Amino acid sequence: MEAIMEEIEPLFTTDIMQVQLSDRFCMPQITPFLGTNNPLEHLKSFKVWMELHNASTAVMYQAISLTLTGAARKWFKQLKSHSISSFSQLGQVFVMNFIGVKERLKPASHLLNVVQKEGELLKDYIKRFNLKVMQVQKHSEEIALISIMGGLRDPKFLFSLDKNPPTMMIDLLNRLQKYYNVEEASTL
Repeated sequence: MEAIMEEIEPLFTTDIMQVQLSDRFCMPQITPFLGTNNPLEHLKSFKVWMELHNASTAVMYQAISLTLTGAARKWFKQLKSHSISSFSQLGQVFVMNFIGVKERLKPASHLLNVVQKEGELLKDYIKRFNLKVMQVQKHSEEIALISIMGGLRDPKFLFSLDKNPPTMMIDLLNRLQKYYNVEEASTL
């Protein structure tokens, strides 16, 4: 613990550094920030973790360095000595330095470009589609339903959908589940 304190000691003002970490301190269990992902999301995750564990603000200052690796840790070590006096200030400096890597969300129309590849199992297509959904700004269930159906290429499943089109995403997902259970059984 002393090695950690020595590493961050010059960064924070004296009043912050006077606070001792408890022996029961629990290291934040969040994905480390490498400097290549969204800095706002990292700060939010860190703050929620620390608040859930009733960490004081001073402990939050000291513990943030434990969640940084690679370029982010290098940046952190290079901050001016005794330059940080509040978590808000640290957050602003952090975000301003890494804001260029913040993920840009795509419009909902981006989902229309997700098409089942030739030979791709429905299960794999749905996984890939769901990953794309997370990269999209606001979207309605109707847009997701139209997009996922428009990207399907399995003729048997499409025929089934034409006979009885789903009106809600949950209906489509239930039918997909049944279909890929059959699909998986046939590949065994």
